[in-house]
Amino acid sequence: MMSANYPATAQSVRRAGLISGALSALLALAVLSAPSAHAAAPAAPAAAKAPAKAPAKGKAKGKGKGGGTAAELTQMLVAKGSQVQDCAVSGALDVGASRVEIATKVTINGRGQVINITTNVKVDKGPDGSKVRECVDNLIRTIQFPASAAPMITIERNWTIAST
Repeated sequence: MMSANYPATAQSVRRAGLISGALSALLALAVLSAPSAHAAAPAAPAAAKAPAKAPAKGKAKGKGKGGGTAAELTQMLVAKGSQVQDCAVSGALDVGASRVEIATKVTINGRGQVINITTNVKVDKGPDGSKVRECVDNLIRTIQFPASAAPMITIERNWTIAST
């Protein structure tokens, strides 16, 4: 009798786990798709007004696309600060420098693709900073920027890392 009940219990647990996993996946999809649906909703009333007012049409078009703003993209770059610091430490501070200044300018297209990176590195002494620049540029290329309503967005960020 016990052996007959054991497989049924294991099967029930497995089935409950599958159902729980499926519900979690549906919840995640609902959460992820909710902001997009919410962002698209305000576009409909604005589009309805478009024939009456020509300038409103242009505004509704920009709102309907949604996506990353310059502030959001900049925040994504700021979030990589500790990794930028690692680049400065390994490329300059560990080999004799005591201060590294990094300035980067990143151009991102509407699809979220990095189009151009211009990074300038100033090192007070020691190496020229080329290893730091390569490290920072490679780090920026790994960021998955979201699509945006703007065709191009340029963001800038400066870091100063000094040894104490």
